[in-house]
Amino acid sequence: MEVLAQAPDRVRGLWLMNCQPGVHPNPDSVRATSRRIRFSEHQRVISEFADNAIPAEDVASRAVFVQMARDAGADLFARQSDATLTRSDRWSTLASCKIPTLLLWGDSDRFVPVEVGRRIATLMPHARFASLVGCGHFPTLERPSICTEIARQWLVESALS
Repeated sequence: MEVLAQAPDRVRGLWLMNCQPGVHPNPDSVRATSRRIRFSEHQRVISEFADNAIPAEDVASRAVFVQMARDAGADLFARQSDATLTRSDRWSTLASCKIPTLLLWGDSDRFVPVEVGRRIATLMPHARFASLVGCGHFPTLERPSICTEIARQWLVESALS
């Protein structure tokens, strides 16, 4: 979204997944989470994040996420959390976008609910919206094959229009 806002002429197509185009609604909670990560609660925060990001029945995707978060380390995880504090409001950027866009959402995401994706889709006349049943915050991790197929289809359709 940032590249689209800063250099729209460089963007020919846009693929968004489970993203929030607005500013963070609760900066104090972000700061508290970042402190917890940095001061000995990294593992607990990873577990909480996994609980909210990926449905409980998807044990394999949860395990991959948890391992990736552990491997990345507390500092990187905290910096990713901090980065949400500087997120710009890009609703108007998306509303004025005329390029082909794929919106791919996990309908079980507790961080960025599927309603956000549907709202974006109503603002963007050239958007294709797809919701993945039982999928959480990481569609390409949780449903790689279906994401690849949807993206392939979208790329072919976008190239023809």
